[in-house]
Formats: sequence, structure tokens, C-alpha cells
Amino acid sequence: ATAAKHGFEINGKTGVRISNLKLTGTGASTGLGVYAYGTSTDLKLDHLTITNWGYHGVSIASSDYPVLFGNRIYSNVRNGVNLDTVNYGRFLGNKGNTNTRHGFWMEDSSYNILSGNMIVGNDSANAATYDGVNINHSGATSDYNQIVNNTISDNDRYEINISTASCTGNI
Repeated sequence: ATAAKHGFEINGKTGVRISNLKLTGTGASTGLGVYAYGTSTDLKLDHLTITNWGYHGVSIASSDYPVLFGNRIYSNVRNGVNLDTVNYGRFLGNKGNTNTRHGFWMEDSSYNILSGNMIVGNDSANAATYDGVNINHSGATSDYNQIVNNTISDNDRYEINISTASCTGNI
């Protein structure tokens, strides 16, 4: 991708599947690898390699029921996976490593399952500011998320950080 462009931009669509591709950005001046927003539902991303994007490898906003399966999301300038107001998602068997910020960042997102993922070596700039998985909220809630059976290690600050005390029911 060239400067200031996204690999894929999905606005308000239902039932989109992107599979078996390699999406490579040009670094700091590029946009997002995959950007889904505007009440997109049933997004499925599987077997993708997403690397070197200037912002997030995957950014999903205002979406329900996304599925990310078997993806490798690494060395992005910000978060590997950025979730904002995402509910009932399934994030299974992904590898999120050496992203400059969080491996998975979840804000105002509830009822999601992260399972079987390998989230290693994020906060790659060693700023001691970012985590493997970060759950927080700025407006709505980030409740009842399940983080089970993952390998989460060597992230520079915390492996899992529920950074807002009012997030409840997370396992």
C-alpha cells in the first residue's frame, strides 16, 4: 500500500470475508491494514498476514459478531488489533506480536472471546506503556469478555491489563 491508504476499508457492510492474503503497509505513513466501521456486522478475517501498517493492523469500530481466525498480525506501528465498540466477537488462533503498542486493544467492547491466540512481544519500542491485551472504556462498558487458553508473554508492560476499574465480569 502507498502512503495514507488502507489495505481494505469496509463501511457499514454485512457478511464480508477477507481470506488468504498478505497485506503489507509501507510503515509510519500508511493507514490501517483492515478498517471496518459504521455498524459492520459478521466480518470474517482469516488466514491473513498483516504487517507494517502505520496505524493498526486491524481496526474494527462499531461492529458486532466479527471473527478473526488464524491471522498473523505483527510489526504494526500502533496496535495489532484495535477494537472500539465491538461486541460478540470471536478472536481465535491469531498471532499478534511485535506491534509497537498493544497486541489487542479493546475499548467499549463487550461479550468478546479471545482464545488460542499467541500475543507476544508487543510494546516493541519498550516504552513500558502498552500491553499484550488491554481492556478499557471511555464511554460505554467493556464487560464480560473472555480471555482463555492464550499464550501471552514478553509484552513490555502487562500481559493482560483491565485498565478501567468499572469494567466488570471479564474472565
